[in-house]
Amino acid sequence: MALNGRVFCVMVKPLPDTDLTMAILSDITESRQIAKRREDFFANASHEFKTPLTVLKGFNELTALNNKDESINKYINGIARETDRMLSLIGDMLKLSELENTQVSNLAVVSLASTVNKVYKSVSAAVNEKAIIFESVGDGTVTAEPGTSMNLSKC
Repeated sequence: MALNGRVFCVMVKPLPDTDLTMAILSDITESRQIAKRREDFFANASHEFKTPLTVLKGFNELTALNNKDESINKYINGIARETDRMLSLIGDMLKLSELENTQVSNLAVVSLASTVNKVYKSVSAAVNEKAIIFESVGDGTVTAEPGTSMNLSKC
């Protein structure tokens, strides 16, 4: 859920063996910003490393074609092996970055008033018993996964 430029994780969960429901709202704006910077860094660093390694690989292949000294072959082969390994690792980093950026979710617009009413229904007996005044004014919407209780570790 986003509000005033901040990102919040909302967890609503009924408490077992009671008529109570617990709601937790956690501000996760900073952790989301850090995660985004990390994703951007890996994507950019991967691209930046890939170009010079590809150039090194090309120069090494030219060296191998023009090499007349057998004693240098072990170095040429070592460079080829290590540049291939590094390019493979960078390819894996790019794939991982791409996968992280294409997460599919079932987000929908959820009415807060409707959610509050559902919570009230689950706690109404306790509210009435303790003579608590429960009032909900207005309505707003958030983008969330409807009908699921969220685990804070998912946020």
